[in-house]
Amino acid sequence: MQFTGRCLNVLAGRVMPGLLGVFGVLGLTLGIVAAQTLEAINEHYLIEARYDKGQAYAGNNLGLKITLKTPASQSVPRDKILKLARYEAPEESNIEIKLVGNPERNTRDSYNQEIYTFQVKIPQGTEPRSYKVKLKFQYEADQTTVDREVDLVVGERMNKKLVITGGDSEPFVAGSRVIYNLNLQNDYRDYTINIHEIRITSVPAGLVRSITLGPIGEVKAEINARTNTISFKPFLSIRPIDKETLPLELEIGSMSTTNWIKGFGDSSKLVFDYEYDDGNERIIALPPQEAAVKIRPSDGTLLGAMFIGVIIGTGLKFYLEYLREKGVINRKGVAVFVGITILVGIVITVIAWAGQIQIIAFKDINLSYDRPVVIFIIGLIGALGGVHFLNNWAKKYLPQESSPPKET
Repeated sequence: MQFTGRCLNVLAGRVMPGLLGVFGVLGLTLGIVAAQTLEAINEHYLIEARYDKGQAYAGNNLGLKITLKTPASQSVPRDKILKLARYEAPEESNIEIKLVGNPERNTRDSYNQEIYTFQVKIPQGTEPRSYKVKLKFQYEADQTTVDREVDLVVGERMNKKLVITGGDSEPFVAGSRVIYNLNLQNDYRDYTINIHEIRITSVPAGLVRSITLGPIGEVKAEINARTNTISFKPFLSIRPIDKETLPLELEIGSMSTTNWIKGFGDSSKLVFDYEYDDGNERIIALPPQEAAVKIRPSDGTLLGAMFIGVIIGTGLKFYLEYLREKGVINRKGVAVFVGITILVGIVITVIAWAGQIQIIAFKDINLSYDRPVVIFIIGLIGALGGVHFLNNWAKKYLPQESSPPKET
């Protein structure tokens, strides 16, 4: 019986289901040494290349085995006998390859095997992509040669080839729902990225209460509401040098007491933890990536803070004036005084808020106008001090009670 192409298919049928069974149990896991079957040279030989893809990364030494298999039950005609004559490292790279020792010969699973062991040195800085190791096989009878190539799929452990960035967006309003476009960029030259999950947290914690994301094509997004983790079923694929945009609907947390006083500041950010594979049985989980975001209070919150400050300032101002001029101002005068004070406080606050005018009393303090407490202080100061500029006008036009005549 000759070792024909049918035999090659049978052998592949025996090997591949076993490998697929391992993948099914372990998933895409590091350390699985899959065989790459090279294009057949003649009907007598099956040539395989094996290496651990999980160890094929920059800065590492990799073991590569080239195995020539022939059926143990038959002899190979002399004019069909092959040997490995030469090998070449990938072009346009600094990858080095060398043969280690002499070929190993044995018989296993009813096949004679001739095994060549190589050491592949992948230097630091090697671009993660698919390289070609060139092999030259030679017929012993007539010295003719046949070229074959092994795909050396070099991966990475430190470089971020899945780049996550946030799209341009307006500042998020506390307590609202917003659309945030999350951009995913595959920077691999040769590999399709398969994203398994993305977990979204924030600095400070609690900025994002919940996340919603609809289906993306045929890919379904499942969301863990407790951890804000998006899992893709089966996975979200991005082709080499391509990108995908995820329109996330985020529920932004409400204002806390700390936010009223300190605001949200300029250090707010979304943090993305993610897991993906590079299409070559390598699961990659790198340090989180961050995207800065701007959070601000709602206009209603700021207006409320302004009115509270103005009303309190008005009350304090009137009480002080009342103590100083007790019995001098009549009821109508009180109403006019309070009305003018509130109006002046609001005007001064709006001018300071809209025009970003520095308050002299706080010129050495960095106050942000998106903090409710700042708007409150401006309203308070406006109500307390604003009437000072209208004192002369008020004394001229406010009706006052006349002093009782002195008894003679």
